[in-house]
Amino acid sequence: MIGLLDSNNFYVSCERVFNPKLERQPVVVLSNGDGCVVARSNEAKALGIPMGVPVFQIKHLLRHEKVKVFSSNYALYGDLSARITNVVRQDIADVEVYSIDEQFLDFSTTRHPQSADQLGVNIRKKVKQCTGVPTSLGIAKTKTLAKVANHIAKKSLVHEGVYVLDREQIIEEFLSLTPVADLWGIGRRYAKKLSSFGIHTALDLYDCKEAFVKKHMTIVGLRLWYELHGVSCLPLEMVSKPKKNICTSRTFGKAQMNLSAIKEAVANHASSCAEKLRGEGSVANYIQVFLATSRHRPGEQYSNSFTWTLPVASSDSRELVHYASQALDRIFRKGYQYSKCGVIVSGLVPRDARQLGLFSDGNSSGYHDISQPIRSGQSGQVQRDSLQEDVRLMEVVDMINHRYGRGKIQLGASMTTVETRGWQMQQNRLSPRYTTCFSEIPIAKCS
Repeated sequence: MIGLLDSNNFYVSCERVFNPKLERQPVVVLSNGDGCVVARSNEAKALGIPMGVPVFQIKHLLRHEKVKVFSSNYALYGDLSARITNVVRQDIADVEVYSIDEQFLDFSTTRHPQSADQLGVNIRKKVKQCTGVPTSLGIAKTKTLAKVANHIAKKSLVHEGVYVLDREQIIEEFLSLTPVADLWGIGRRYAKKLSSFGIHTALDLYDCKEAFVKKHMTIVGLRLWYELHGVSCLPLEMVSKPKKNICTSRTFGKAQMNLSAIKEAVANHASSCAEKLRGEGSVANYIQVFLATSRHRPGEQYSNSFTWTLPVASSDSRELVHYASQALDRIFRKGYQYSKCGVIVSGLVPRDARQLGLFSDGNSSGYHDISQPIRSGQSGQVQRDSLQEDVRLMEVVDMINHRYGRGKIQLGASMTTVETRGWQMQQNRLSPRYTTCFSEIPIAKCS
């Protein structure tokens, strides 16, 4: 049996853990830059606040109904998500972290011999006790059916937040109540196509012939069809698949016309990409910088991008920042109010599988400051030692930042000044980082 553990209204629940006064009150959490609603409490949903609505469109409603509004606190949410996973692994050995608020559990790897439903109830209670976050758990023979079971567990008030979907008659009953568009893996295009064949519910797809599914939905749809029939085709992924590219971007807190401020933002994004590359043991062959104005603002619009092919695939922050800065110089145009920029690294390969350059070896980062020519009398051993020092330097930087907090050591090009800080995204309603920052740890007072 496979379980899907889903944290209920996760971002809102995280805010409530350290602020109990928010219980039974309408609460919403906003996206990057405080632009749109990305999480809602049940009370906020009852007020008719839709997911993804821009804040400016519901300002009056938020004020009139006294809705509590928070900026996204990713440091808090990420840490609580990791804690939930650690709690679950005390009872289940194989756990796939599917997203920040969802984990798939392989009940065949349980550490305690119990029935699936009883173990599920215990796991849910333990997560609530240890983290304060409420969850729902759906259990079935496949991932797809576990998704359906989780939906039942979340909506039902009589199953203690846990539902085991294991009987064929009950499976067919709930599939008949599930729109085919709500199935895991069915997008808008497939839902429209299936509707043209008279397939409107999950049960309609369940009743289709295998040959029909193979013809009209290819191998992806066939896997889904098998999953609905209780044949597992989507095993748990215990090792994350290597990424094809990494993108870091942010909408500016205020529109920017200053090249220095935008260059600082690009340097921050390039450094972040480099750090993520090193964390995965990968290097990038290409780096792209893009810049754009906002189509929601009046006036002339402009957007552009530029891509560098790196001399040697690299994950060195200095090299990526260097090329990102040069790319920005090529696309920046004066006179525009820019709203967003970003950096994309692609052509990712494992560090040990990259094509080396003339002046690098298998242990090097591939970095060479192109403003400093290599002297003809410089020995190959000196070159190799220097390049190995580059790799070691990046390792030490990552180690210190991991231990003492992100950004403790950073490149000068990415350091924010008073004159340029306007590019940073708006977080006017940010709650404390209760679990990851010593200065923001909650203080208990008693009289």
